[in-house]
This record gives sequence, C-alpha cells and structure tokens, in this order.
Amino acid sequence: MEEEGVVKALLGNVSYLYLWKILNFLTIIFMAKFLPIDQFGIAFLTLTIIYFFTTFFGIRVKKLSEAKSIKKYCNTLIFLYPLIGAFIIVLLGLFKFIFPGLPFMLASLIVLLISIKSTPDIFYRSRGYEPKLYRTYAFSQIIASIAIVTMYYFNLGYKAVLFGYILFYLISTIILWKDFPFKIKPKLDNKIVSDLSDDWKSHLINKSMVNMLTNGIMIFIALYYSLIDFSNLYLAYFIGYFLYENVTLFITRLLSLKFVNMSYDLFKLNVVRLMEYLSFIIVPFGVTLMMLAYEFSRYVLNWVMFSNIFALLVLTGMIRGVFETTRVIFLSERKEEIITKIGLVEFFILLVLTIILSHFFGLYGIALALLISAIISSLFYILVTERLTKLNVLAVSKDYFYVLFAGIITALLMGLLKEWFPIKSIFSFMSSYVFGWILYLALIFMFNKELYKRFIRFAFELMEE
Repeated sequence: MEEEGVVKALLGNVSYLYLWKILNFLTIIFMAKFLPIDQFGIAFLTLTIIYFFTTFFGIRVKKLSEAKSIKKYCNTLIFLYPLIGAFIIVLLGLFKFIFPGLPFMLASLIVLLISIKSTPDIFYRSRGYEPKLYRTYAFSQIIASIAIVTMYYFNLGYKAVLFGYILFYLISTIILWKDFPFKIKPKLDNKIVSDLSDDWKSHLINKSMVNMLTNGIMIFIALYYSLIDFSNLYLAYFIGYFLYENVTLFITRLLSLKFVNMSYDLFKLNVVRLMEYLSFIIVPFGVTLMMLAYEFSRYVLNWVMFSNIFALLVLTGMIRGVFETTRVIFLSERKEEIITKIGLVEFFILLVLTIILSHFFGLYGIALALLISAIISSLFYILVTERLTKLNVLAVSKDYFYVLFAGIITALLMGLLKEWFPIKSIFSFMSSYVFGWILYLALIFMFNKELYKRFIRFAFELMEE
C-alpha cells in the first residue's frame, strides 16, 4: 500500500516535474540561439564540471520511516554536505589551472547552494515526497528562466546563465528549508556515516560509469578540443537524450513499483505494452528532428557544423529511449546489478571507440562512438530481457512494425516536402516540425487504430490514477 501511495502521488504531480524540465529545456535553447557559441560553452562547461563532482560525491539514502533515524540522518547530512561542498570547491580551484576561463567564484557559489539544499532534498526523496520537490523546482525554474532572459538583455553574457542557476538553487534552498518539518543541528553519527560510506561505495561503479558517459565525455571534449566543439556536442546530447532521460528513465523507475506484484504473464504483457507506448512518443520526436537537423542548426541556432552531430545524437537518444524501457524489468526484479554490468561493458566499448574514431573523424567520431555503444548496450538489454522473461520482446508484437513503418514514411514525406517547400525561417521550421508529428499520428491512426486507442487510454490512466 505504501508503494501504491508513492506511485499515485508521483503521477498526480508529474506536471510540475515536466514544467520544470521543459522550462529548463527552452531556456537552454534560448541561450544557444542568442549567446555567442563560446559564451554558451563557458556557461555550460562550468555547470557540467559542477555536476560531475556533485554527482560523484552525491549521497544516496534509502527510504526512512523511523522518526529518530530520520533526525539522525539529517543531522549527519547537514554536517557532511558542507564539507563535501568545500572539497568540491577546492577541486574547482584546481580545475581553474586547466580551464583558466572557469568563473570560479560563481561556480563555488552554485556548489555551496547545492550542498545546503541537499539535506532537505534527500529527506523529501527518502520519505517519498518527490511532489514537494517538483513543485519547488518548477517555481524556482520559472523565476530563474525569467531572470536569465532578462540578464541576457542587459548584456551579461554567460554570467546570465550562471546567475540564473544561482537564483534557481537559492530559491529552492529557501523554500525547502522553510518547509522543513523539524529542527536539526549538525552532528555526526558514526554508524550513519559508516552506512552512508558503505552505500556510496556500493554504488560507486555504477555512479562513476554514468557520470563518465555523460559529464565526463563533455569535459573531455572541452579539454582536448575546444569550447565550440563542447557546445556542439553538449547541446546535441541534451536535446537528443531529452526524452530518454526525462521520459524513459522516469517512467521505468516509476512503474517498476507497480510491476513488482503483477502476475508473471501480466508482467510480460505490460513490458511489451510499455515499449510500444514509449516508442509511440519517442520515434516521432526523433524522426522529425533528424529530418530537420540542418534547418534547426541554421535557422534556430545559426550554428555551423552542428546538424550532423545533432542527427547522430538524436538517433542515439531514440534508440536508448525505446530499448532501455526494459530497465523496468531489472528494477522491479531487484536486479540493478544487471544495469551496472551492461553500463560497464558500454563504458569500455565507448572508451575504445572514442579513442579510435576521434582520431580519424574528430568530433563526429565521438558522436558515432556514442551511437555505436548505445546500439550495443540496447542489444544487451533486449538479450538479457529475453533470457530472464523467456519472451521475444521484438517478435511478440506487430505494433513495433507500425511504429517503425510510420516513422520511415514520415521521414520520406518530410524529405519530399522540404524539396518542394524549402524551410527558410524559424516559423517554417516549427510548422514543418508540427506537421511531421501530425503526419506520424495520422499514419498510426490509419494503419493501427487499436494502438492509437490503447495509447490514449494509457496516457489518461497514467495521469488520472
């Protein structure tokens, strides 16, 4: 019953989560459009370095129920996190020798705010109160986005972005501490420190791999190439992986709670259905962006040498978004070590491919390495899923064929339309993108009304439960 309550609370407040994420998405696109590309690079390289360290040294806390243990954990966390923040600030100071343009003072202030905010953030997550966090972050993001746009018009350059993120973390910190349910005082508990240390070590491999596959590779680009190359890869990755990170990973974590108590046959059926539904969303998002990659690069961003990298990473995110739906099996079966092992294999494949392909093709080689490693890891997810469930995930449903077929037809028709009606402005780009979605949905409705109807029911049930 407790798990059911968590699921319902999350679904009831999911709009706040996506308001926060979409506002952040639009703000980053806005800054990519109007900031010089090197200024964009400075701002988001700074944030990437910050998130690299805060992710690596982040603390996970299991679900807490006893009031006494909650207070002890919070007393320990409020003692530890400022120390962790201070250590990260020292590391940022060392990084300044590598990247002399790193705005150390602004970066340090962001780290300080994150360290102060972390205790209430962990408390609310450990208690299953994520909706409180989503509402807080959505409100903070609204203020921060308005501030970033305003400061841009006052010619603050990359500082507009960093001041905006400082404001986001400042508002979040104030609200979360203002509503904190009890008073705490910094005090170490040796047993809790030992538990946190053991938990941190147990998740170190998985955390390090995910961090290196995301933030680490971006820092590598800035270090060995240039801020312009970093900006190209960062934005392509951010957009291409948006649905994978904010839909696939979120929904698989959320629904894993409901999959736990299902009968095995119903469990297998719902895995297949979930892949169909996420494919229904992710494929048109990816296909339309891939077909309009050049136009997005030229008319929305006005960045050169971006479109090919962008198309590759949109394809990468689309593959991950569809096939890593099978993560729900490993999460519900408490087999997270499988995700870690697949991630470890992917990490070494990516490392080898990056060294080889970047030597011959530069930045394009790195994007290609990300694509190939994603294909290989997706194959592992499918193969391990079939071995665990004795279910041929791809062959059991013909609806995948309709999703893929509609995507291919949409791509071909959009290509023809671009030849007949060339895109020459942001407005025509947006019109073409919307038309691509409408065309895809019309094709699905024409070929398979049952899939369309089931998806609509699924969406309403997800939001109304």
